[in-house]
Amino acid sequence: MVSKIFIALGSNVGDRQLFLQQAVRSLEETQGVSLIKISPVYETSPVGPDQPAFLNAVVELSTVLSPKDLLVRLKKIETVLGRKKRRRWGPREIDLDLILFGSQKLNTKDLVVPHARFRERKFVLWPLADLAPHGTDPVTGLTMVGLKQKLTDPAQSIKLSPMTLKKSTPSPAVTTRSLLKMKQNGDPIVALTAYDAPMARLLNAAGVDLILVGDSVANVKLGYTNTLPVTLDEMIHHTKAVRRGNTHALLVGDMPFLTYEFDPKDAVRRVGRLIKEGGAHAVKVEGAGGVLPSIKALVAANIPVMGHLGLTPQAVHRLGGYRVQGRDRRAAEALFKEARALESAGVFALVLEAVPAPVAKRITKALKIPTIGIGAGPFTDGQILVLDDLLGFSDAPPPKFVRPYASLWPVALDAVYRFGQDVKARRFPGPEETYQ
Repeated sequence: MVSKIFIALGSNVGDRQLFLQQAVRSLEETQGVSLIKISPVYETSPVGPDQPAFLNAVVELSTVLSPKDLLVRLKKIETVLGRKKRRRWGPREIDLDLILFGSQKLNTKDLVVPHARFRERKFVLWPLADLAPHGTDPVTGLTMVGLKQKLTDPAQSIKLSPMTLKKSTPSPAVTTRSLLKMKQNGDPIVALTAYDAPMARLLNAAGVDLILVGDSVANVKLGYTNTLPVTLDEMIHHTKAVRRGNTHALLVGDMPFLTYEFDPKDAVRRVGRLIKEGGAHAVKVEGAGGVLPSIKALVAANIPVMGHLGLTPQAVHRLGGYRVQGRDRRAAEALFKEARALESAGVFALVLEAVPAPVAKRITKALKIPTIGIGAGPFTDGQILVLDDLLGFSDAPPPKFVRPYASLWPVALDAVYRFGQDVKARRFPGPEETYQ
């Protein structure tokens, strides 16, 4: 669930404007948070005695984080920016306060939302009213302008500062070189599947590094029993949709069964359609061995290729079902040699699916290119899941390697059922949904 939030920023130690700007940049770079607007900057008298005046501002953001998770990140930003522990109401290098979190009301030992004192503080209400004049306080029901008008304490002097805080330049889009640098720096790669524009926008908002338009669209969205029936035209259709919603992640399109395996020239022509028409930045192909000539031809044609070993769904019939691969020594050694061969052929990354963790660890340590695991343990350079599995958007039990982070199927089922009941009982549409 995406929530609109407001965070107050304050500084009265050192280069105050620099501290505020660094805080804004840190918020922009926080995964799960998107910056919407920044208020004007105000200079205000301090609450505590014997200290310099503060510079204050408020930022409006959207987030998929919970209030508690967001609070943890705010405290971390304060620590990274050098906030020192001092007396209460004392000077602050940087102070970040969560003021409003949508319409939520919380009152716990560690967090009170809306902020308990924001209604009596000019240095919060003035910039807050600039951003959301008609926004409503969930406790009093008053608008920000209404709260501002009620606050008349003359002891809090406040004046508009001539300086402004600006959004940072958007972080550069992820590329194949970005993934290589992440492996070199030990930064885990976050990857998920998506099949349409709204989900691509969701993954962008959450800061996902790589989006795969998987041939899993066949069974996840199109109703097939496996990935084999999906066509190149269908993959292009879904890749184009994801491209429209994606501005940040590396976009990888899956090549479907029997479109790249045999004739390298034909592979280049077909894969080129996924790049030119679909808008993919790169493609993924399964297997090694006989596929290597096609991979080399694609790389020679300046098409980035991601490899895929282990459980390769397009080989489901040859493998005898969806089974873990590389369990015995011979099979593990074969996977290792195939991984090295794919790296030599020029793939920029390698998906390892349903592989024992020690095997995936050995491959990951041996390769210079990043590995991305799905059911391959914690030692790969990144992880990928099917988004619908992660969201629990299915009535079927997920595979062992999936951790559902939500359970949307029963929520959606309940919503549709209640809609049906309201229609049957003529409770929908009501006056609020009807034009007069």
